[in-house]
Amino acid sequence: MKNKIILVLITSLPFTEIYSQSSSFLGLGDLPGGTFSSYANGVSYDGSIVAGNGTTENGSQAFIWTESSGMLSIGNVADNSFRESYANQISGDGRTIVGEGDSTGSGIWEDHQGFRWTDTGGMEKFGNLNSSSRYKVYAVSADGSVIAGESGKQAYRWTQDEGMVGLGYFLGLPNSRALGVSSDGSVIAGSGYTDSWDHEQAFIWTQSGGMIALGNLPNCTDGFPNSISPDGSVVAGTCWQSTNGLAFRWKENTGIVAIGNLPGKTITHPLGINENGSVIVGGAIEDRVSTAFIWDSLHGVRNLKTVLQTMYGLDLTGWDLNIAFDITPDGKVIVGQGTNPSGDPEAFRVVLGTPTGISNIANDKGFEVYPNPTSGLLNISFWGSPIKPSTVKVYNTQGSLIYSETFCNTDNTVIDLTGYSKGLYLVNLINNQCSYTEKLCIH
Repeated sequence: MKNKIILVLITSLPFTEIYSQSSSFLGLGDLPGGTFSSYANGVSYDGSIVAGNGTTENGSQAFIWTESSGMLSIGNVADNSFRESYANQISGDGRTIVGEGDSTGSGIWEDHQGFRWTDTGGMEKFGNLNSSSRYKVYAVSADGSVIAGESGKQAYRWTQDEGMVGLGYFLGLPNSRALGVSSDGSVIAGSGYTDSWDHEQAFIWTQSGGMIALGNLPNCTDGFPNSISPDGSVVAGTCWQSTNGLAFRWKENTGIVAIGNLPGKTITHPLGINENGSVIVGGAIEDRVSTAFIWDSLHGVRNLKTVLQTMYGLDLTGWDLNIAFDITPDGKVIVGQGTNPSGDPEAFRVVLGTPTGISNIANDKGFEVYPNPTSGLLNISFWGSPIKPSTVKVYNTQGSLIYSETFCNTDNTVIDLTGYSKGLYLVNLINNQCSYTEKLCIH
């Protein structure tokens, strides 16, 4: 059991810049009372404010966290009718949290009702469509002015001026839900589904185009979106292929594309997405065991804990990272849930600074060469704003130059060493100020 502490609900939150060049990892603790269990599933755009759920002696309670205040319950609705509450998302400015409450304490999803919490007005039940007793709030825009969810088994979009407006139904399916909204509230990601949940199809919605199908991956019959990028251009979600859950990334010009799985995992749920959809975080599952992952187009799906340890030099001894729920638009702050060294589920927040401890060929000047060893294709990736190397040269152990390429205004490239003999080589990266040489193995 946890020690009981009296907490005061905050009424005003700063919107401040918190980034530095150093990386950090922090377990956020839990609310007082009850069994220790918490998770963080939303983060403000500047990374300074986190929303999630903790456990008290009365069950689950939605929380808000800042570095100065720590974790605080966001309270209850005016009539105190919610026995439990669950945060689903926080606005980009950190001033609005949306979620759902359970008046019965049964934990049954059908009994939940949506709420909106603001730093000035507290928590209130968030209306419904057509007098329905079943309503959810899933998503909120950057400034809290647009909210999306489901009421009466129909997707809706809410604004202060128009109120709650139903978005209709999709492909003849009897139910619909809105699960994500762009930062300006103009694009919504959602799905249509049957009463028995045996068929579900993902869509995006805009004012001008209505609901547009995202399609499915090959051999997938069902799919749903988990997140939409703040700029509204990319949707990430899951398609079901028999018992396998395949993660996808959708863009208008590419359609729906698989992003891969972690080795040994058959279900992958992408949950958080950065500004333009170039970085995605989530959880990969096998036998009910979830592992947090991070994806980008160069590296593919990687174990988040491994990346934090090898690429950012963070000490995560005793921690397992189970799931990453959200990431800031610039990709610098990630929140989620891990298992702490005591074996308890705990919310976490990680800040990504300058990479410092990469196991492949890398350095603090801001570039990475991988994989190493390689079978032939060698990626060169640059991050941040360092001086970029202008030339890459590869030498054999006799000192003979076997490859040379000069770069001009590029962030990433691939060099092809396929066909060269197996063995050790030297890679030399050169810019107008420095020269770096590392060993490379071709196998």
